[in-house]
Amino acid sequence: MLAVAGLAVLSLTAPAIYFASTFYSYGGSVPNIIVSGFNTSSADPGTVEENWRDAFTLQPNNHIFRKSQTIRNTWNVTMEERAPDGVKKMVYLINGQFPGPTIEARSGDELVIDVYNSIQDSSNDGIAVHWHGLIMKGANHMDGVVGLTQCAIGPSERFTYRFRIDESQSGTFWYHAHAGLQRADGLFGGIVETGIIDKPTLYFDGIKIQVTMQTRISSGLTLSISQGAMQLITVDGGSPVRNTPIATVMGVLYPGERMDLILDHCSQDILPHQTQSNHTDKETKLTIALDREYMRIENLALARIQSFPLLWEGTVSENSSLERHESPSPTSNFLLSEASGLPQWPGSDLTHISIEKSVLYTAMQIRSSFYNRPVGILNHTSWMIADSKAKPLLALDPKEWSKATKQPSSIQNLQVPWYQQSGKDKWIELVLNNMDDTGHPFHLHGYEFYILSVETTSRFGGYNPFDSDVVDLVKPKNLESPLRKDTVYVPPRGFAILQFPLNNDGLWLFHCHALLHQAAGMGIVLHIGDIDPDVKNSSSNLCTA
Repeated sequence: MLAVAGLAVLSLTAPAIYFASTFYSYGGSVPNIIVSGFNTSSADPGTVEENWRDAFTLQPNNHIFRKSQTIRNTWNVTMEERAPDGVKKMVYLINGQFPGPTIEARSGDELVIDVYNSIQDSSNDGIAVHWHGLIMKGANHMDGVVGLTQCAIGPSERFTYRFRIDESQSGTFWYHAHAGLQRADGLFGGIVETGIIDKPTLYFDGIKIQVTMQTRISSGLTLSISQGAMQLITVDGGSPVRNTPIATVMGVLYPGERMDLILDHCSQDILPHQTQSNHTDKETKLTIALDREYMRIENLALARIQSFPLLWEGTVSENSSLERHESPSPTSNFLLSEASGLPQWPGSDLTHISIEKSVLYTAMQIRSSFYNRPVGILNHTSWMIADSKAKPLLALDPKEWSKATKQPSSIQNLQVPWYQQSGKDKWIELVLNNMDDTGHPFHLHGYEFYILSVETTSRFGGYNPFDSDVVDLVKPKNLESPLRKDTVYVPPRGFAILQFPLNNDGLWLFHCHALLHQAAGMGIVLHIGDIDPDVKNSSSNLCTA
């Protein structure tokens, strides 16, 4: 029998030969475990020396505890014949790779990416790279949109992207071409941003008790507890995990894997779903069950399931218990459109903020004036560039913007809504109405937004927040736990209500991310605040034309 305090840490590792179970009573600190990795970068950025497994192996342990730094990569973009789906075609390669190399970094890092256009083809109109999902604060000219923030990188030309990842952003993003249909032909890759991880801050009272059991096993194992509960705090590599549910069963843990658990005797009465157990008494037992495998048992005295009792000693005050999160009931179907989001941005209250409202209408149309080709329209304007090598809008005076773009019809004009008042306390409610019979995924550059509502309506004309007769007919907006995203799917004949602070000045594209719709002009430029003169000059100087 093991005597432990009312709240303890269980460090469990499952190697191929033995596993070690270590108990830390309530006191001291949880140790940091860092697993060393290998560097998959090549000495010559223009070649690929790692094998295909290394190319897709992530190394978060190289980033989670270090300070921010500058990460420099050199990309050589070429085109070669490949058969990614079994049919040969010309595809874009970055340093010989398809998809392109994955960028691993951490929040706060500066990225410096030198891009060489080595495509020798008469149809090569130039390339550009957009960093999808990154808010690019202070680096509007590095957003990678041909005609808006930069000129296309022409044949045998070089362009250097230099920007800093915002401290508030972490997660999985991607980069892709933002000129023509190049994204569909392979010019894309992944970006993995690791959040800033501090050393664990869980503290425990008492002394450390270590018990090691050698069982000579090679199968996976599952850990369960009766008359108590467990909560996962770290996994392989010593990386802390957050908002994990309180449970009575953990696993399967396979050989070589590790997890650290909090054993909490106080949680037995608050679990929403108790796991069935063969034990009918009130004694706490820790049970280790080997994963079912067809393996020869050398010693019949060793059963697949082993249990041993735990004796809880001492008491734990209310202030020392774990933060608990009620787990929702399991479900077989999950609608992303009805999902709840993470806590709001610090200091924001979506129910008591100053809101500027804007309404957009979008549709695909066939215009005879445009040779009966499909045209994407947003509020009677389309986003199409006239010359990929001409100076972008960001480098021009607003009076010249119309000349730098083209419209599919003489009755259309370039419209760039200008939201002059910007700042962290200036918010906008943006309503996007989809007038089509097909859905559209809309992406906003430079921002993340809250999705307050997404609905389908049979009313002609969509949703207009300025129409009091319509406002009362829609569902209440989710102001407590809305999803925060950079892309929203607007259903057929439906609308989406978005809300975000106007805290990132510049020219930002809002467009359908279906590639053919984007190429057909389904997008609009949003002018937020004032354009930084230095950003404007940099955008102009980076163009050779």
